[in-house]
Parts: sequence; structure tokens; C-alpha cells
Amino acid sequence: MAQDQFFGAIAAIQTTIKQALQEHGLPGISIAIVHNRDILWSAGFGFADVEQQIAATPETLYGIGSITKLITATALLRLRDTGQLHLDQPVEQIVLELAQIRSPFVDPRPVTFRQIMSHTAGLPREAVGFSYWNSAQYPGIDQLLASLEQTNLIFAPLTQWKYSNLGYALLGHAIERLSNMAYQQYVTQHILHPLGMIHSGFQIDALDQATLSAGYQLATGQAPKRAPRPDYAAFNSAMGMYNTIEDLASFITLQFHNGPADEAHPLGVASLREMHTPVFMDATWQSGVALGWRLERIADEVALTHSGGVFGYTSNITVLPTTQLGVVILTNGFMQDSLWRPASLSRVILEQLAPEMRQLAAQSTVTTHSELAHYTGTYTIPGLITMDIIIHNGKLLAGQPGATPAARFALVPEAEAHTFRATGGPVNGERVIFQVDEDGSVIQAQAGNFSLIRLS
Repeated sequence: MAQDQFFGAIAAIQTTIKQALQEHGLPGISIAIVHNRDILWSAGFGFADVEQQIAATPETLYGIGSITKLITATALLRLRDTGQLHLDQPVEQIVLELAQIRSPFVDPRPVTFRQIMSHTAGLPREAVGFSYWNSAQYPGIDQLLASLEQTNLIFAPLTQWKYSNLGYALLGHAIERLSNMAYQQYVTQHILHPLGMIHSGFQIDALDQATLSAGYQLATGQAPKRAPRPDYAAFNSAMGMYNTIEDLASFITLQFHNGPADEAHPLGVASLREMHTPVFMDATWQSGVALGWRLERIADEVALTHSGGVFGYTSNITVLPTTQLGVVILTNGFMQDSLWRPASLSRVILEQLAPEMRQLAAQSTVTTHSELAHYTGTYTIPGLITMDIIIHNGKLLAGQPGATPAARFALVPEAEAHTFRATGGPVNGERVIFQVDEDGSVIQAQAGNFSLIRLS
């Protein structure tokens, strides 16, 4: 994206944010836009503390609510990668008390780590017998485990997506039993600090008080009301983390990591792909769930997303893995009677920026129209395959003669001369190598194991 285009897009985004502040009475918003390993832009708007008139900044700490679940899921994958669990093993093998949960369904099976991580275990949303959303008093782990004997599955596993704070509270305790460490200690040592997320934490007293925002409950026509700051106790692993946009930007960059796990990357690329892969799709096939992440279509791409909402705070993190673009938005207002959420702003931003980023990436890999034209023409294996290659919107497209651009697949140039990578079609993911004669004219295309002679 050209510099003037980028700043024009940011100006439009700033206008949208200021409108949200005004229309929905939000005290403050902090936002970061990430591309690959870099923060493209970050800013704060409004107030971290309304009464003290302290401005929101990129360094402001917010409660991130259920985005905490992504950290918990990452920790479980790391434990899996170090040989301490299997994702498809019953969680009750680690947390024995889960065996008390009753299933009224035919052919009951114990719920697994993968099912709870993807909210497909059928567990209730909340723990039975508690009113912590009214009282802001959360149970400790002993109380929570004792309540499981009163708990029934709501759905048979893998039949519906059923969001469960209870499930992630139990996963946090499983991390403690597997690691012999407190949940907060394990994720801080093995996930947060390796990623450079040094401002993140759970215990209010241990956070930087100078940058910690005040949370507010919001209602239409009323002044913001300070929200309680509960101890989330057994539910810390589901909703208890405080974070900055800059720390969460580091978590976004992890999603783009393309190497093995190392000191700075708790997960390697294979585990990240697994974390992003659908476990369950909704009936329309327009959205689904992976390990921790929700899956949606944004800007013609499968997006990873998660929102959070707790006392005084709402938040969203959304990532486009293919474009390597992500947004994190944290606010210190929880809207009791409004449907607006930060996720809607994330979608607007990504739909605006993603096409420009893709165009920029395409321009950086190629090649001019005249260079691409060198490879256009009709290719054949006589009696078996005929394929023609055209240029459309600056891309090299292959397909059957006469096919529309939408029915073709792209050939993406690689570093080696005359070499492309197919993105679709019968040789999806394989290299297409063009052979030239002494005069430099293309005479043949090797597409995977197929050798096609150029006719024209």
C-alpha cells in the first residue's frame, strides 16, 4: 500500500473510532493494526480513567475477558508438544472430577481436550449453582470441582457449538495438574514472557497501576459507572487476564510464525496450523470454530477471531492468516443494552485494509504484465489435457480454454526463474516450471508430474 493510501485509510479508521466513542458512550479505546511482524499503527482514544481524565494510550492495560482463552489454548498445545497430553484424550484422565459430569445422551463418551478447547464438548456455559455474574464473586477450584456432580451435558459432544466458560476453567486446572505449576505461573513463564508480553497479568495488585484502566458499565442515557474488579479465581483461565494492545500484537505475530518452536515462539508452525484448522462448522458453512479461535469469513478470507466481555471491559482480536494482517481492540466499557461490539470495528478495518495489502504483496512478487505475458498461451498433453494461461488483474491464471477468470487457478511466481506455485486446480500447491529454448521462448510447462507442450 502506498504511503498516502495507508494514511488515508488510517484517517478513515480514526473517524470511525471517534464515532463509536461518541455514539456508544465508550470511555476509551486502544487499537493496534499488525502486519506480519510489525505494528503498522497503534493509538489510544478517549480516557483510561474518566474521573481522573487519564488518556487511553497503546500502553493502557485493559481486562481482555475471554481472549484469555486463546492463551489457555496455546498453553495446552505447548503441553501437548512437550508430550504431556493428547488432544483427543479424555480430560477426566487428568482432572478426575470430570467423570462426575453426567451425559443423558446415547453412547456417552468422556469429553476430550480438543472438544473443550473448541467448545464442542456440550458443557454448560457456566458452572452450576453459582451466580457470579450477579455477585462478581467467583468460586475457587475446590468449589468448582465439587459442583461437577450436579452438572449435565447440554448437548452430545460434536453435535453443536456450545460456548463454555466452565470448560476453560477446567482446562486451566488441567494445566496446573499437568505442569505442577499454578496456571498463571505456567502461562507467564512459557507463553507470555517468551512472546515479550511483559505487561500482561492476572493479579490486580501485581499490574502497573499507572497504566491500568478503570472499567465502566455503560447504559444508554446514563453516565459511565465504575465496574467491580473481581478476582476471577477458578475462572482466570477463561476470562481473567489484563493486557495491552502492544502485548496482544505480539500474540498476533505468533500466528504468522513459519518455523519451529523456539525460545521466542511457544508453538511451531505445525501446531499453529492445527490451532487454526476447523474442528466444527456451523450449518451454513459460513463460520466455525478451531482450537480456541472462532472462524469467520472477512475480506474474502477465513479469519481467526475472539471477543471478550467482562465487568467493565469489551475486546476483540481478529487475524487474517493468509494476508498476515491482524487487529486488536480493547475498550474499558461494557455495554449492557447495545449490540455494538469491538468485533464490528475489527471487521470494518480488515475489509478496508486487506485488499490493499494483498495488492501490495502481489506487486512485490512480480513482475510486469510483459513479463507475465511470456508464459501465456495454450498447453496440452495430446488426448488428455488442454490448458490455457491468461493474465487477469495482473495475475497469471490457468484453466480450461474459454473458462472465466473465477473458474481458473492462479500461478504465483517464486524466486527461481520461470517457476510458479499453483494455488488451486489439479496441481494445487505444486510447482509449475516453464521450460524455454535457446531463444528464451517458452516451449513446455511442467505442472507437478504433468508435462504440457506449448501450442501457442
